[in-house]
Amino acid sequence: MRSVLMLCFAILAGCNAGDKAEYQSGYDAGFQKGFEAGRQSIIGDAQKVLSLQDKADQQTAKTQLDGLANAIKLYRIDLKALPKSLQELVQRPTNVPDNEQWTPYFPKAIPLDPWGNEYVYRSHEDDRSFSLFSVGPDAKAGTADDIAYNR
Repeated sequence: MRSVLMLCFAILAGCNAGDKAEYQSGYDAGFQKGFEAGRQSIIGDAQKVLSLQDKADQQTAKTQLDGLANAIKLYRIDLKALPKSLQELVQRPTNVPDNEQWTPYFPKAIPLDPWGNEYVYRSHEDDRSFSLFSVGPDAKAGTADDIAYNR
């Protein structure tokens, strides 16, 4: 079997199988070409997987931003003000009287974005609008990879 493979690689490499040294070098060259083609294929597949993971992370961030934004809007409707921080969506705010029943506006702890960063929330001075975004994979605000909630 090995002889057949060596001959195939020798033919693929364009070697003359009459000389054993050339035959062996043809095998090595053919093997190297096959190895390189396989390596390129694996690299291409890995890049596709990483690209799919990037898209999945971006979609996860957008979905989490939408959920947080909806919770902020409900908070504003009920309490007539925006929360001062995202933590007020899960913790009883100070402006809710103790004798009133209170349910968190966000059902769980505030998540980190897919890259392990906290979401950035800022209420604006008009107390009617807010900014909400992820700093993205580079963890720096104001760069091209930021993912913002857009109404």
